[in-house]
Amino acid sequence: MLMTISTLEGYSENNIKNNINIATTKTFISIPETSSSFPLIINSSRQNNLNLMDNQESSNNGEDQEEAGCTNSHIISAQTIISFTENMDAVMFVLTLFSSFLQLYVMFAALKHIKRKTSDKCLHVFLLSMTMADFLLTALCYPVELAPRAGLINKFPRFISALMHILCWIGLIVSSLSLVFLNLDKLIFFRFPLRYSTCFTRARAIYLALGCWFLSTAFVLFAWSTESFHCVDEDCVTLAIFPNRLYIYLPFMICVGVIPTITSLSVAIYIMKVVSEHRRQIKSQGKGK
Repeated sequence: MLMTISTLEGYSENNIKNNINIATTKTFISIPETSSSFPLIINSSRQNNLNLMDNQESSNNGEDQEEAGCTNSHIISAQTIISFTENMDAVMFVLTLFSSFLQLYVMFAALKHIKRKTSDKCLHVFLLSMTMADFLLTALCYPVELAPRAGLINKFPRFISALMHILCWIGLIVSSLSLVFLNLDKLIFFRFPLRYSTCFTRARAIYLALGCWFLSTAFVLFAWSTESFHCVDEDCVTLAIFPNRLYIYLPFMICVGVIPTITSLSVAIYIMKVVSEHRRQIKSQGKGK
């Protein structure tokens, strides 16, 4: 807490000019937190004022020693944390570029299976759509975001950062919805094997994938056109969402996080149940023989 000290009325002009260490107008000193902060008039002698200044200097020295102790701490320094985050961003930058080459291989393999018109052609259509969205993230969006943070470049122009956010949202939505379609494909294949060929055809799978890309792009462009997001800094590296625009953010979180998680968990549990029942039937048949 701080206290205001006013000059002593009893001093003459000569005392004020000759004695610099005498109380000056509106000098701030530290007082205990239990005291209240209010203007204080000093009515003491010169010695009291000198003692007051000595106490102020000693308190400042104590604060300097405290700050020195904090900066010389052997636990973790701020520079260590900053260097660690920069190194991890550089590692993530390299890994994203490496994963983009693997995704290129997956896309070429999926295209081959789709052209061959194999029995699981619908699965490869959804897999191709999901991998294309992931490639958009790892080859374009994440490198643009990670490169300045890793110290590889200074910064990107504002329009590139804004485009990165738009493509990142589109890629996340398409990848998540494609994963949901993959889960539904597996569920119907195991639950209704006789109806699978009629429910999922190659044309329907392609229409679903294209519709997913179209609706995701329209949703993100609508969010940006209505100014539902605000660039925090000049380079538009960080986005902020307005509290009155939660109707934009909540559907995005549901499509990206909630629905894919629930469908993946449900399909995984169902497949495990089918596999365990099949194993029991095999064991019972073996014992009967």
